[in-house]
Amino acid sequence: MGLDSVLKGIVMGAKFGDVVAAHPEAKYSDSDIYDIPVSLEQPGALLITHEKDPFLGLHAAANIGFKDGVVYELVAVWTCEDDNMTDLCKRFFTAAIQRHGQTYLRETIVVYPRAPEERPVAVFVWHEKDAVVLAFYTPASLLDPHPKSALTYAQFTPGDPFLVDILEKNPPTKEQREQAWKGLADVLPALEEVKQIK
Repeated sequence: MGLDSVLKGIVMGAKFGDVVAAHPEAKYSDSDIYDIPVSLEQPGALLITHEKDPFLGLHAAANIGFKDGVVYELVAVWTCEDDNMTDLCKRFFTAAIQRHGQTYLRETIVVYPRAPEERPVAVFVWHEKDAVVLAFYTPASLLDPHPKSALTYAQFTPGDPFLVDILEKNPPTKEQREQAWKGLADVLPALEEVKQIK
């Protein structure tokens, strides 16, 4: 169901062997060893891809990073060439709330800062004991080299330098924050009654 149909068992601190057992389709994400069968004797970053995933029916790719043999970061991205993403956004954010609850913070990040493609993006952020969880929708832009809408679900360890970079180093203006969350105006009401699945 939901995110678990793609990311079952991939949580912060999960052991490499347990992730491989739950995802026999996983491959090494390092291009130098991508074609080598995954071995429990050789822990390394993994990549799971779906041309049409069982959750949203979109192209999906999940990159899982390991440190000392356990998960310490996860970035999963669903992409679509369609710019009418309201229904998919509702399903995506509903699944994230079902997994993490209604205790999210509303943050805004600036993607492609100081570039022609720069734009603000609304981000749902959960601060948990062992992870900071992000879920966000990046609309396609005609300025992108290959315009595609994207839905991103990510987990990082608290204090991760990448988190500091995206959440603190390029703060959005008040106008950018308003613009980003206005883009989800048709989605937010449907999320208010979503319950967490324990």
